[in-house]
Amino acid sequence: MSQAIRLVSSELLTMAHRLGRVEHGIEHLFDDRDVPPEPAALVALQEIDVLAQSLMALGDYLDRLANSVPDGAANSVGAALARMPLRGLAQRLSGSDPAVCRAGQVEVFEAAEPPSAAASCDRA
Repeated sequence: MSQAIRLVSSELLTMAHRLGRVEHGIEHLFDDRDVPPEPAALVALQEIDVLAQSLMALGDYLDRLANSVPDGAANSVGAALARMPLRGLAQRLSGSDPAVCRAGQVEVFEAAEPPSAAASCDRA
C-alpha cells in the first residue's frame, strides 16, 4: 500500500511540474505584448498557479503519508487501476511503467488497459 501511495504522490508532483511549465509558457505569451493582459487572463493564470501548488501540496502530503503505512499493508490497487480512464497514468501508478512525459512530448489519452500495455507518451 505504501508503494501505491508513493506512486500517486510522484504522479501528482509530476503533474504540478508540468502545470508549472504550462503556466510559464502562457506567461511568455503576455511578455511579448505591449498591452497588459486582460483581468480574466490574470485570474486564469492565478488559477493555474493555485492548481500547481495544490498538486504539489497533495503530492508532498501523500509522500509523508506513505511513510506511515507499513509496506505489507493489504490493498486492492489493481481493481482501482483497472477503472483508471488514462492508460499511461494507470501504468505509472501500477509501478510497471516509470516513463514520464517530458516537455515537448504529448500524452495520448486512451482508455485504460492492463498495466502491461504500451506507454502513452509519444514524441510530438
